[in-house]
Amino acid sequence: MPYKLPESVKKEKEMDTLRKIKQKGHQKIEGNYQEKNSPLIVYCPIHDIVCETTYTNYKRSRTGLPCCGKEQTSKKLSGRIYSVSTIEKMQKASLNRPARSGSEARYWRKTNSYIQWRKEVFRRWNNECSITGLKSTQTVLAREGRITFLMLQMEKNSLVTLKMVSL
Repeated sequence: MPYKLPESVKKEKEMDTLRKIKQKGHQKIEGNYQEKNSPLIVYCPIHDIVCETTYTNYKRSRTGLPCCGKEQTSKKLSGRIYSVSTIEKMQKASLNRPARSGSEARYWRKTNSYIQWRKEVFRRWNNECSITGLKSTQTVLAREGRITFLMLQMEKNSLVTLKMVSL
């Protein structure tokens, strides 16, 4: 049975959010707190924007809405003055950044060279581990000093059977 929040907790969360909305100068248009991901629609009169967010995201945010956060960031950066040496250092650093194209894999196991190497190793060993003799559809788990084999039989990318064998 799924857990449901009591009505008193829902009202308390709703009131906390309404206090923050008033504190930030925003206006609640629509929303009813049922859970932390319940939708909340808020109007920002300063920027004349209606934003859709969740109760949790609104409460976690310092400024409440993204438009107010962007304005706060731009205010902090607007009066900043850089020296000539700082500008030169930033220019050199931007030229020395490693180029990252979309073709490079973020994770090494997703690189084409690794995938081809892995396929070649499996083919060479006939999809069998040289130490345990397990086929590639079997996974070894270490549990309490014993080796437990988790044997999976796959059929068209869906799990058909699951069997535990202990040694």
